[in-house]
Amino acid sequence: MRASHPPSDSFGAAGSEAATDLRSPAKSENVSVVAFDLKDIIAARLGENYQLHERHLNRTLVAAQRVIGFDKVYARAEGAYLYDMDNQPYLDFLSGYSVFNIGRNHPRVQQAIRDVLDLELPNMVQSNHQTHTAPSKCRFLL
Repeated sequence: MRASHPPSDSFGAAGSEAATDLRSPAKSENVSVVAFDLKDIIAARLGENYQLHERHLNRTLVAAQRVIGFDKVYARAEGAYLYDMDNQPYLDFLSGYSVFNIGRNHPRVQQAIRDVLDLELPNMVQSNHQTHTAPSKCRFLL
């Protein structure tokens, strides 16, 4: 049985009367891709980091960061250093926190991520056979 695909639709800006189609040509006939430039969006919003975090996520964290002077806006990161808008380097002491122990934006990690994305792997696939076998698996747990 062939999988059904959701109907195509247009994406428009809030408040606009006529929706504008922002989709770019798809890689295949079954996939629609919304066209937008993430780099431009991030560049345009750079400097609003703390205001956005305060408004939408955790205002208490932002207040604490302001008290201790950790409310800098970092424009880029490389290895163990963060760089502010004036390209002033700051040694990042958060290295023990999860992935940052290998440094930020490590070239080998960046290439590995690009390679995996280029493979277009089917991640987190759930198939119907799991629901059919679940009752028989549960018998062994009881």
